[in-house]
Amino acid sequence: MLARLRSLGRMIFRRSGWEREMNDELRFHIEERAEHLVGSGLPREEALRRARLEFGGLEGCKERCRESRGARWIDEISRNLVYAVRSMRKSPGFTAVAVLSLALGIGANAAVFSLLHRLMLTKLPVRDPGGLYQVVLISSSGTHYRMPYPKFEMLRDNIKIFDPLFLWGNDRYDLTVEDRKQPAQVTSVTGNYFDTLGLRPALGRLLTARDEQARASEIAVISYGLWQTVFAGDPGVVGRSLKLRENSFQVIGVAPPGFFGTEPGDAPDVYLPLHAVERFTPGLLQRPGGYRFHVMARLKRDVPLATAQVALREGWPRLAEPLRIKRGYSYNRPESIVLEGGSHGYSAVRLEFSRAILVLMALVAAV
Repeated sequence: MLARLRSLGRMIFRRSGWEREMNDELRFHIEERAEHLVGSGLPREEALRRARLEFGGLEGCKERCRESRGARWIDEISRNLVYAVRSMRKSPGFTAVAVLSLALGIGANAAVFSLLHRLMLTKLPVRDPGGLYQVVLISSSGTHYRMPYPKFEMLRDNIKIFDPLFLWGNDRYDLTVEDRKQPAQVTSVTGNYFDTLGLRPALGRLLTARDEQARASEIAVISYGLWQTVFAGDPGVVGRSLKLRENSFQVIGVAPPGFFGTEPGDAPDVYLPLHAVERFTPGLLQRPGGYRFHVMARLKRDVPLATAQVALREGWPRLAEPLRIKRGYSYNRPESIVLEGGSHGYSAVRLEFSRAILVLMALVAAV
């Protein structure tokens, strides 16, 4: 097989040398046959003529050799390419339209597939993404992929099927580092966020349950990308300060490279402990109508998904009743909780346009 590949490479990239060697080899065999005939008593000229006839002519023999060694299809492709180039030079207008159509088709395919791959095929770069579930609230007003923090606490503390339950919420704030200001995606997380996802820091440490228990609110973990761009990969970044709005935070660590958060397409720049949100929006964690936080969970090993769904369907309405405020708002209506697969993370674009993306991919592929 290797010898075959080497021979093919010589035919393609060293064609003149290959042709010369073939020609020399054929001449050698014809001369050898002629010498044999001379030895039988024939004159040399007649011996050479008969030897060529026996081989079918030098050019015919060459053609058979090229075909047997796979060189014929190379010649055909070469001739077709030359013909195509000449045709395109004769019709520049048609050529421009054809090339532009191909470019648009290939570009559209690449763009749509890239979106499809990121939103619907790529799993979160975490430990056992298949074991993650999104916690979804369903009520008469619709399906909600966010919930208030008081409901998260009630779910965490009373329905013992999770191992564990974690939460995050996103905001955009102005980030200031040494008088340089830029917008930044900021994600506030519970203390078990990184540990549940099985992540390890690239530098320093990540947020932990102890930070949440201590109600820490002045520390931050930065993304690997922000570390490389804003802090120029400074190995001494741990201990440095940054500002979000007018609030100062001390960097305690750097998230691992390749981790883009739990919302594909909306990668965080800075991770804050959950209680830091009170510095931006006082009282947010106490609001029963503050539908700001996404919730995910892993189930205990001895709890199958079907059992978990039954426990939520039966237990949640009773627990949530005390949180209902007797007004006519949609978030006060009766609701239930279900679990959905979370291996790909949360994406509002995927939820709203997944069918449209698949249809568009099929149409582009057909074109």
